Amino acid sequence: MPDATYDDAPEWLSQRAGRKVYIEVGMTDPDLADAQFFPVKFHTTLGFVEIGEDMGHESRGVASYPLGGDPTNRLRLDQARVTRVQVDRMGMRMWFHNSIYVAVAATA
Repeated sequence: MPDATYDDAPEWLSQRAGRKVYIEVGMTDPDLADAQFFPVKFHTTLGFVEIGEDMGHESRGVASYPLGGDPTNRLRLDQARVTRVQVDRMGMRMWFHNSIYVAVAATA
């Protein structure tokens, strides 16, 4: 998956709002070269973006996407915490503080 900019992530997600997506949360596997370990993975419906504030950092905006039609389930993007973005036609991956990632792939 090629590297991209932070702005590419919300754009990719917004193009898929209202559709089914696959989401995984993971990290680089420290025991295997070029491998990831993802303890959380699920299918859901991606909601439409809402802009909010980062608690404790009120001057920063956060892009927030409801998941599965429940407003309490959210994917939250804070540009100050996203350290790497990868995007291609089928999916995107965002790394937070160079430690964990959230990957989203289109399913329909």
